[in-house]
Amino acid sequence: MADLLERILGKADDLPVLPHIAMEILTLIDSENSIPADFQSIIENDQVLTLKILKLANSAYYGYPREIISVKEAIVILGLDTLKSLVLSLLTRQMLSKGLDTYGLKRGELWEHSITVAMIARSIAKLMRLGNVEKFFVAGLLHDTGKLLLDIYLLDNVEKLKAQVNEGGLDFSEAEIMLLGFDHAFIGSKLIEQWNLPSFLENVVRYHHSIGKSPDSYKKDAYIIDVSDRLSYTIARGSGTDYKVNKTVSPAEYGKLGLTVADIEATLETIKTSLQSMKF
Repeated sequence: MADLLERILGKADDLPVLPHIAMEILTLIDSENSIPADFQSIIENDQVLTLKILKLANSAYYGYPREIISVKEAIVILGLDTLKSLVLSLLTRQMLSKGLDTYGLKRGELWEHSITVAMIARSIAKLMRLGNVEKFFVAGLLHDTGKLLLDIYLLDNVEKLKAQVNEGGLDFSEAEIMLLGFDHAFIGSKLIEQWNLPSFLENVVRYHHSIGKSPDSYKKDAYIIDVSDRLSYTIARGSGTDYKVNKTVSPAEYGKLGLTVADIEATLETIKTSLQSMKF
């Protein structure tokens, strides 16, 4: 299995590059000691990113009555949390917009799914009054990055994979394990480790389809991503040809997070409205 894992991770060079600035932003988000000036300094060093942020900050979506002309002003007006999410969304969009033939995902559908999971996860973390809610946004954004690598590797075995799904009654994650010995969540965690990203992201991504195997310290966090993943299918695209994927969340599962059906319904309605104003 080690040789196979090494061969698959070797395909990382074929992926769209996650910009170095994204790594810096992710590290800052994980740090409890980061301050707004840290983010401002990194963003202002990238002229293209600065222009994109100011363009979005001045869009109708945010509805600010006067023109925002600097990154510092954007942080004050939009809030640092909003700016973090906005920056990461911009930086990861190219990588996550790739069409994945193995999974039946058209160009842009993985991105739509990922941003939806990210928004739901952050909202749930806020409702639960967890500390650093932006970590959950990032985890949602990156939870399916393993599919990017497996799409490249499994292209020659796509019929075997689909047979396991269509005839064997498995979902894609189970079919991946049957064929390879591990799934896209495991590969995603290894990719995150390769990128030297925080251990929180590595563990939450790794166990979001296998909560029972998660270390206790990350079990609740991985469960939030699992629930957000399933909820996302009710308001956005992203399952592709994975017809067996579990898309239901029961009221009892909300209860495990200390939430009610009303909490979730209100959250999804707000996010659905936000998604409609975004271009995929």
